[in-house]
Formats: sequence, C-alpha cells, structure tokens
Amino acid sequence: MNISLNLTLFIQIINFLIAYYFISRFFLTPALDIFVEDKNYKEDLEKKITEKKDRILDKEDYKRLNWKEYQKHYKKLIPDHTIKLDDKQFDNLHLEEIRTLDKNKLKDLVIDISTVLKSKVIND
Repeated sequence: MNISLNLTLFIQIINFLIAYYFISRFFLTPALDIFVEDKNYKEDLEKKITEKKDRILDKEDYKRLNWKEYQKHYKKLIPDHTIKLDDKQFDNLHLEEIRTLDKNKLKDLVIDISTVLKSKVIND
C-alpha cells in the first residue's frame, strides 16, 4: 500500500484546515466563551452568597451582643417587688392576696397600675 503525494491530497489537507478554522472560529470559540461566562457568573454568585451569609452572621452576632447588653440593662432596672402607686404601697403581692381582694378593689388596683405604667412609658 503506497501513499503517493498528489494534488488531491493537498486539496484535502487545505479543505480540512479551512473547515477546522471555520468550525473553531464560529462554533467552538463562542461555545467556550459561553462556558467561561457561565463559570464566572456562578463564581460571582457564590461569592455574593458567602458575603451575604457572612453579613447575616455578623448581624446575628451583633443582635446577640445587643440582646445580652439589653438583658444586663434590664436586670439593673428591674424594680424590687414593692409596687408604689401614688399614696398606696403594696409589698410583695402574692396570688393568694390578690385572690382575696374583692372585685372592686382589684379593678382599682389594675387601673392604678395601668395608669402608672402608661405614665412611665410616656414620660420615659
């Protein structure tokens, strides 16, 4: 089997190179560009997701710290168990004591407490 060089072989080589050029230029390069763009887009999305997760974690840490500070502040401001309403004073009201009050006194007590609380909220 002898392969001889002739004009047909050169024409086939030139035809193959031209076809390869057109296929790579017009089909493969745009397809590869699309793959690269898609890869870059996915990487950007992953970066944004990690940044958002980090921000969320930072916010949660900030909220936890603030919550602890608020709890400390609240514990400092918790009043003792004495309820002072204008000229009345109720020391350590227990459920049993409240149950023994009649309805009118209980209503008066609730009204007094609610007015004092409203005034404290509005003024403070």
